[in-house]
Amino acid sequence: MNTKTATKAAAAGTKKAAAAKTTYETEADYRSTASACRPVSKLYGFGTNDKYAVSFDTEGTTDFCLVSFFVSGVLPETGGYVATLSDDGYTIRWSRPVDGFLFSMEHLKSVMGADYSDTHVRVRSFDEVTQAISKDRLEADANGLFWGKPQEIHLEKRCTGSVEAVAMPYRAPRSLEPITDSKGRRHYQYYSIVHVKAQLAEQRKTAKKKAAKTRPLELYEAPSSQGTTPSPGVRRRRQRDWGGSHRDPRPAVRPRGSRVSEENEDAKSEESYEY
Repeated sequence: MNTKTATKAAAAGTKKAAAAKTTYETEADYRSTASACRPVSKLYGFGTNDKYAVSFDTEGTTDFCLVSFFVSGVLPETGGYVATLSDDGYTIRWSRPVDGFLFSMEHLKSVMGADYSDTHVRVRSFDEVTQAISKDRLEADANGLFWGKPQEIHLEKRCTGSVEAVAMPYRAPRSLEPITDSKGRRHYQYYSIVHVKAQLAEQRKTAKKKAAKTRPLELYEAPSSQGTTPSPGVRRRRQRDWGGSHRDPRPAVRPRGSRVSEENEDAKSEESYEY
């Protein structure tokens, strides 16, 4: 290698090093990143992610934890949701199903209309979804519903017992226009709130005090509905007779004295009887 060639090679190396220091680029920046390095979601999803609010309520002397789930749309009367409490009492599991009809080719055909074709790219890609569901061995239940991974609500306070769920549908605000079908009938949109209630494991002291003060009603303290006769356990004060027209029909009871005085009185009564 002559002197000129060595000089050119050194200059090129210097330029490359200067460019790397200026732009802070490396060889790894020019390499393509493999798709396996980032998470890719499945082709379908049955999970639940509803909005909720946690509050507390008291009924009588019992404290409850109340979790309100806000659901968009009307829930079916049966099989619309499932709410359970974990074994440790700190998590409420909430799950809503997906109708299997939504993942069928029949439903896709009704959505696409005249554009539906076996060679359409959307139809072929949706067929991959149904094949993925079948590959994962997921089947709909007796009501034709798919159940996914439940939504977990972690609570600060521990609960116990079984949970109680009550659905409350309510009409959407007036800002949302009702839907008119082909026959001219107007259908209003409804939302639903599902209240999931669980009893707190640790009750407040005030609730315990109220429960301790309560006692069953005594039999003799209850007023009789059959008549006005007082019960044996009730004492009433006797009213004084100021008119003098009423007398006590019971015979007067002589005060009991000593035995000697009683014998003298008996002897006097016998003498008066002889004369």
